[in-house]
Amino acid sequence: MKNRTKLNAIALAVTIAATLGFVGSANAQQAVDANTFDLQAAIKLAIQTSSALTQATRDLDRDHAAIDEAHAGERPQVNATATYVHLDSPISIVFARQTIPVQPENTQTLQSTLALPIDISGAVKDQVSAEKLQLQADTAIRQRIYNGLVVSANTAYFNVLRAQHQVDVAKATVTNAQTQTDLASSQYSKGIGQKIDLYRAQTQLAQAQQGQSNAENSLNLADSNFNDVVGRPLGSPVTVQDIPGVTEGLTLPAATAPVTVTPAPLPASFIPPHADVDAINLATSIATADASRPELAADKVAVQAAGEQVKLARTGLYPTLTLTAEGNYYPTTDFGNPRHSLGIYLATLSLPLYDGGVTHDKVREAKDATKNATDALTNDQTTVELQVRQAYLNLRNAADEIDEANSALAEATAARQLAQVRYTGGVGLYLEVTDSEQALESAESSQINAVYDYLIARANFESAIGSPNLNPSM
Repeated sequence: MKNRTKLNAIALAVTIAATLGFVGSANAQQAVDANTFDLQAAIKLAIQTSSALTQATRDLDRDHAAIDEAHAGERPQVNATATYVHLDSPISIVFARQTIPVQPENTQTLQSTLALPIDISGAVKDQVSAEKLQLQADTAIRQRIYNGLVVSANTAYFNVLRAQHQVDVAKATVTNAQTQTDLASSQYSKGIGQKIDLYRAQTQLAQAQQGQSNAENSLNLADSNFNDVVGRPLGSPVTVQDIPGVTEGLTLPAATAPVTVTPAPLPASFIPPHADVDAINLATSIATADASRPELAADKVAVQAAGEQVKLARTGLYPTLTLTAEGNYYPTTDFGNPRHSLGIYLATLSLPLYDGGVTHDKVREAKDATKNATDALTNDQTTVELQVRQAYLNLRNAADEIDEANSALAEATAARQLAQVRYTGGVGLYLEVTDSEQALESAESSQINAVYDYLIARANFESAIGSPNLNPSM
């Protein structure tokens, strides 16, 4: 790899996209109409219509509620109780020939209680910490879904363009085959050509028409997949804005006189930004992925959360302390309640002595979960590094393939022109024409695939390092 100025991988993503004109300002172009999209509009719609992202957002709201619920364990609790008792007759006792009322026929009691738990074991604090870690984990999961939507929208968008251009190539191939069939028929009728050449031309035309049908079917499938990604009805028409430099399918008129044809690069060919690709530092990209990939962020939080669960499990045998203030009011006094009001203050200390081994088993279970979480983090870090390396190599290879495809297309175009000139002039074999036509179609298809393979590889690399581009604000 050419070791030029070391470029931060995140900045590279923006640079590449800016080169292609895909990074918009605050007034970036959105859908021209309901069925026409640029890349940024497609990504934005995919994000807006994603049910998975909506569910992940609800999970965050649920996590906030769980954190508040955990905090409730250290807040005071107030209860109020009103009691009314009616007896069929009052209760009294006779003592020393005197009747003493014990309980009247109607008794009312108003009671209020204030309880303040004291977190002397730290159990509430640990629970709050565990819920906050869950919030961080779900935030990372939501970001992973978000990143996946960006990649899916990129892939679906470029596959639509790929399919559209393949249809253009197929149509041009049919046009060229029809032109060649007409030429072979003309040559045969003049006694210059051979019957077998006409048969070959007609066969080639039939194959080209079949190829066009297959290409159009692939385009319909690509449109449906795009609509699925952006949350539209699958049968909706799709128009996506293209980039310059991709072949539209070359149609060649029949030559009437020998001419000299020299291979030359096609004008306005798509040229990938090699300088930016060469400036990628693989080690920096791997480090960026380790710090930015939401999957790894979730794994790291899982390790911390597992550690908190160990601490929480141990609190099963920790003491608890509760301070209680209780006030009772008796509208009607009696022998049992000679006072109208009564205040009670309690301090309750509970010390669990033995719980049948439940706490011990929970601690052991939590420790095993911690080890598993640590192993999962290590394995995912290796997987992410592999993904970054693969995405980097795919990006470099895709950039190189564009150059090769552009050159091959220029050569195939010239060869096709020359073969037709030779055949028209009666000095070339029809086999040269069919071979050159197949080579041209293959070169056009390869150039189309190379360009969109590169654009998709670029999106995959950005996602692999945890910094997908074109993230419109939600």
